[in-house]
Amino acid sequence: MSKSVIFLLLVFFPISDAGAASEAVSVTYSLETCIETAYDYAPILNAGAARLDSAHALTELKKTEFAPVFSMSGSTGYYSGESVTAYSAARDILEEQSKLSVSSMFYQGTLRGEVPLYKNGAWLGSLSDAVRAAEIGAEEQEWINRDIHISVAIAVARSYIFALKHLRAADTEKKIVELRRRNYDLLQAKADQHLISENEVLKARVRVAEAEKNFGMNARAADYYKQSLLSLMGADAAVSFELQDIPDSGMIPQIEILIEDVRKNHPLIKAQEARVRKLRADAESVRSENKPRLFLTAEYNLANGFKDRIKDNFISAIKAEIPFSDGGQTEKKAAEVLARVKAEEKQLLVIKQELEEKIRDLYFQAEQTDIQIELIRHQIEQLSEEVRLHDAMFRQNLIPRSAVYDSDARLLQSESERSSLGYDRKTIVFQLELMRSEK
Repeated sequence: MSKSVIFLLLVFFPISDAGAASEAVSVTYSLETCIETAYDYAPILNAGAARLDSAHALTELKKTEFAPVFSMSGSTGYYSGESVTAYSAARDILEEQSKLSVSSMFYQGTLRGEVPLYKNGAWLGSLSDAVRAAEIGAEEQEWINRDIHISVAIAVARSYIFALKHLRAADTEKKIVELRRRNYDLLQAKADQHLISENEVLKARVRVAEAEKNFGMNARAADYYKQSLLSLMGADAAVSFELQDIPDSGMIPQIEILIEDVRKNHPLIKAQEARVRKLRADAESVRSENKPRLFLTAEYNLANGFKDRIKDNFISAIKAEIPFSDGGQTEKKAAEVLARVKAEEKQLLVIKQELEEKIRDLYFQAEQTDIQIELIRHQIEQLSEEVRLHDAMFRQNLIPRSAVYDSDARLLQSESERSSLGYDRKTIVFQLELMRSEK
């Protein structure tokens, strides 16, 4: 089903109340579909894409620094009098000998062209430090965008998996509520016959209340994470949808392998490394501003006093500009940029350390979860045997039905805890895989 069809279903089949739920069209989502939809919607990713476009535009702008520059100027009007140039005044020609006084309409024009041959420390056709810095800046933004993708995917996966976790827990708690109520009804009947104390009934009622509380909390948590998931996807919060379960997570690599993969592949590290390289290129670009510049220039001039003959000339030259001194401003600017390089290099170490600590924390959580799952597995084996034993003893009238209900409820509770831990582990493994992935 395409994303556009899913969107139309979400828009035209909202759920207004529980009674309409059975009539509404329910959409089934997979984790991959949710993540892709969130990628298309997430404002933070759209902002990152816009910043990347800006970085590419800056790169293209920097590449034009060696582009030829052409200009044209012209004027027309009326001229009357003598030449007033410094040259004509310096000649000091006697009035009676001079015939330079004229009166006439005129027009004149100039076409100029300039091509940089050597500028900002680079020759025509080569890559300047300014262009290199702009390209590295675009690369940095690409890595930042990849890190944002990871953050969005983790947020979506967390809401998705936690919604599944609490949905499954709510289903189990609903069954436990039914068992607790049956047990309560049995004990209440015995209390009415004065076969047991009222205290036993009260304890059963507390167990019913506890089961109802657990059911309500899990149902509310499931609804919360489902609404959070819809918000991340930009979908209508009133839609009815189902979530596909995800397979069990496999083995987790050794901590050393995880850390090594993160050091090599994590986009935050790549982005910071690119930032350091960009600042180094910026420093070289600042220094190159104080280097000589070489230009090929050409100029064509024409003038006419609205007569038959047009006067014109053509001038071409190699122009050199050699800065001698700027009072040390260039070196101070470069020193300031290099100081930022050192600061960003320190920040790179901080980022690596924080990521390693994050990996170690997730790995520790996974280990603790595996230990708890193994413990609950043994508890379930014991409780399963207890349920079978109680069923047999009840059929032989050795124990009351209430004992069977209690053992069934304890088994369901342990299975629910194992299921919840399994979903917690899936969340942890998903984060680890994203953080160490090359994609």
